[in-house]
Amino acid sequence: MSRPATAEVVVVGAGFAGLGAARTLADAGVETVVVDARDRLGGRAHTGHVAGRAIDLGAAWIHGLDGNPMTALASASGARLHRTHWHRPGDPATVVDPAGRRLDAAAFADGFGRFWTRLDEVYATGIEPDVSVTDALGPGRPLDPGSPGDAADGFRYAALVGLAEVEAADAEVLALGERVPDDRPGGDHLLLDGYSAVVAHLADGLDVRLEHPVEAIRPVSGGLEVLGGFGAIRASRVVLTAPVGVLRSGAIDLGGLLPDGIRHRLDRIGMGAAEKLVLAFDDPAWPLGTTNIAVVDTEPDDPFPAWIAHPNGPTLVSYAAGRRARSMAGRATDDLRSAAMATLRRALGDLDDPVDVVRTNWTTDPWSLGSYSYDGGPGAHRARREIADWRGDRLHLAGEAWWPEHHATTDGALSSGRAVANHILA
Repeated sequence: MSRPATAEVVVVGAGFAGLGAARTLADAGVETVVVDARDRLGGRAHTGHVAGRAIDLGAAWIHGLDGNPMTALASASGARLHRTHWHRPGDPATVVDPAGRRLDAAAFADGFGRFWTRLDEVYATGIEPDVSVTDALGPGRPLDPGSPGDAADGFRYAALVGLAEVEAADAEVLALGERVPDDRPGGDHLLLDGYSAVVAHLADGLDVRLEHPVEAIRPVSGGLEVLGGFGAIRASRVVLTAPVGVLRSGAIDLGGLLPDGIRHRLDRIGMGAAEKLVLAFDDPAWPLGTTNIAVVDTEPDDPFPAWIAHPNGPTLVSYAAGRRARSMAGRATDDLRSAAMATLRRALGDLDDPVDVVRTNWTTDPWSLGSYSYDGGPGAHRARREIADWRGDRLHLAGEAWWPEHHATTDGALSSGRAVANHILA
């Protein structure tokens, strides 16, 4: 039997958490090997090409440039940024109901923005931790949308569609008392060339081994052994960046390396569902300058109430979250395209067929089993912080889920990986 390969540190996962950890360690002179199950870098950051246009199919935004470590990394990679108003009023919008009736976009945007302000106020003043966003929407409740009208429609849309997209979970499972506002100044920006260029810059020169799915991590004398179909790699330490869904699935056998307390805390963190359907056209049929298309009062499992007119256009990107995202699983791409076009034609009128269509499958992807983490029931945020603070003797966890102030973001993943690496170096 051949002897296992060796390294000082093995990092499992080539997303931003894994690459951030590996880059920090390698730059400090630590022999580091990165293994990843996929045939590409980036994890849940993946730039696809739809009709030749770069479109991020996973992570897509830098949320807040000021004080964000992703800003400097994007700049160093030469990324071109495009300012948007993600989940805040400001961009021109086309707002319709399912029958195509146009709503007052200004009033809708006012209600949409009022929801986020009110949400932050409710959190700041305190509320029972198990009150869901849905419960709080009723008359006289903390998130009462007010008198009927287009502004109230905007308020409810923000609660039931916009917040679901932010958290990748439905309003009824989001505990209002667990939400932690994480807005940074500096605005939200898309990367015109996609996140993959930033990933490649971060990974440049690292020892990354793709198509290396890890099956188990075992203690051995003086360290740990990472096992899979590729064989074994022995290291003093292992940084594990598998997403919450994969950790909970047991796909990687950790034996007794995770204490019971940490495993129980893992069960409190939700793994959200978020999917995209991208339609590329030859010519835009939506009003010039429109960046958002909202279809209000759709059925709860209709996956197509929210669209972005991507700057790499003419391209429309639909964002579905929670049950809307899960409803896409198992449906053929052609079926999704037909359903989406029916919605868009009701909203926009005459619209030619798209020239290219791409859909995502993060919820069924075995290497992610979801999109990104969210705080669900009581104690979720505290559990997230306690896991972030845990430091094993040999095994370390990193990822967006363990960066409490900015979970569900690329900068949260990057910061978590760097923090673990700095702990190892200390």
